[in-house]
Amino acid sequence: MRHARWHEPAEAETAAAVAELAGILAGRDDGPALLAEAAGLLTGYHEGGLGEPRARAAAHFLAEAGADPELVGAWAAEGRRRNRWPRSAG
Repeated sequence: MRHARWHEPAEAETAAAVAELAGILAGRDDGPALLAEAAGLLTGYHEGGLGEPRARAAAHFLAEAGADPELVGAWAAEGRRRNRWPRSAG
């Protein structure tokens, strides 16, 4: 999210975010699944909200970094579910 802005990401912004993600995931076999989880949760949770443009930009970075596209949809549904989860007062 720290690279994501409120506009469509530029090529340089995407390259910087993808490079950072590659460094974080170096040596992990589950990278595509983790990236898909993050992308789906972000887009699903923020869908229709004020943070949607930044979440879409962040999800774009995650997709470009190698998120498994077959897993993103299920995680987006989970993000929507979590956004509806009853919130306790206090």
